[in-house]
Amino acid sequence: VFLENLKRNDEHKKIAVYTTTGIIVIELKNIIYCQADGPYTNIYTNTGKVMSSKHLKEYETMLNGLGFFRVHKSNLVNLNHIVQFIRSEGGTLVMTNNHKVDVSDKKKNELMSHLSKEVLFVK
Repeated sequence: VFLENLKRNDEHKKIAVYTTTGIIVIELKNIIYCQADGPYTNIYTNTGKVMSSKHLKEYETMLNGLGFFRVHKSNLVNLNHIVQFIRSEGGTLVMTNNHKVDVSDKKKNELMSHLSKEVLFVK
């Protein structure tokens, strides 16, 4: 039932984030990116950072097909929050919160493919 609700096509999709002290509910549109921190995941939102007690892989699986993309072994980004891609820094994204997120060499082409579906490019 949870996954069916998550796959709904509405503006207010939410995710339950398990923390060390309880559960926090976050709207997907407010998640900027998720970053692995050992066995934990830091979730950066419009309002700050939440530390989850789950692995990044679990969020990658859960958010598959919902506008999120794993750009690095440590980073899962919300494609709607990408502001800039910097090639000169070895592959770095600038997110809407001005944080920089590394992109692995292996993921650059796949990322550009995803972005081309979301953004109009002028060549």
